[in-house]
Amino acid sequence: MLIQLVTVLVLWWTFQRTVIPIQQKELLAEQAARLERENKRAAVSVAKAQATLSAVNEDLDAQRRELAHLKRERLRLEQESRESQNAAVLARRAEERANAMERAARAAADRANVSLESAQWNIFASTAMWVIYEFDSRMARINIENAGADANLSYEDRVRESLKKASESWLDYEVVVNETASEIRQLRSPYFTPMMAAEFASVFESEGRSFRCQRPDFAAMEARYLADLASARATSHEKALAEMREVTAKYASEGRRAVFESGWEKRTAEIYFISDAAVISLGLGEELRNITKECEDRFVEIGSAFLRSKTETGGE
Repeated sequence: MLIQLVTVLVLWWTFQRTVIPIQQKELLAEQAARLERENKRAAVSVAKAQATLSAVNEDLDAQRRELAHLKRERLRLEQESRESQNAAVLARRAEERANAMERAARAAADRANVSLESAQWNIFASTAMWVIYEFDSRMARINIENAGADANLSYEDRVRESLKKASESWLDYEVVVNETASEIRQLRSPYFTPMMAAEFASVFESEGRSFRCQRPDFAAMEARYLADLASARATSHEKALAEMREVTAKYASEGRRAVFESGWEKRTAEIYFISDAAVISLGLGEELRNITKECEDRFVEIGSAFLRSKTETGGE
């Protein structure tokens, strides 16, 4: 029994020392082999992953290059499109300029066709207006200050003399219109045609038939201004007497007595009259100038619209 027990112990000890270590070694070897295989597989997998990643990177690089190429191509196409549009715009503008130049050329040709006649009408208009102004200068321009140049004339006589000259110098405007038209018709120059003179003379005569310049009633004017002078002379004496009374009252308030020289009242009255008469005379001169000026302004307008139409449109 004891021997069997000892045998069992020896076997167990031997098993512990030999069999179990061998099994453990084999197990470790097997585990190591498995780990080695797994490492190899992992290495293969890593290599494959790296290869895949490298391929993916290459694909990405290729795609980036392709994208950059496409972007450059798009920009080129856009640039070409813009250039094409610009070219179309430039072509359209060039066509518009060409059309404008063609129109301008046609207009220039049209102007050239009438430029000679236009220049002729302008020269003729200037010449004809000188004739009209020459006749216009014959209109009555009587200045009351120069009418009675004789200092010995009284203001009443100066008024009579001024109105007499105005009456005598008053023109027959129907005759003036006919004489002006006749002289215009006879105008000759190498710079315009006789037809122009004849045409405008006819227009001047036609428009001039309706020209009227009312002759003033010189007798009524004379009576009115002489009445004004008479009133001024009467008033001048009243003004002189009023001034004498004013001076007398002023001296009396100061306890003094006013003494006037002989003829003082007459001289003072004359001063007042001369002042008022000068104003009346100026009024007469202004009235005469206004009467003649109104006629003159209308006279120079006869035919003016016709001449403007010829000079502004080139005679068309």
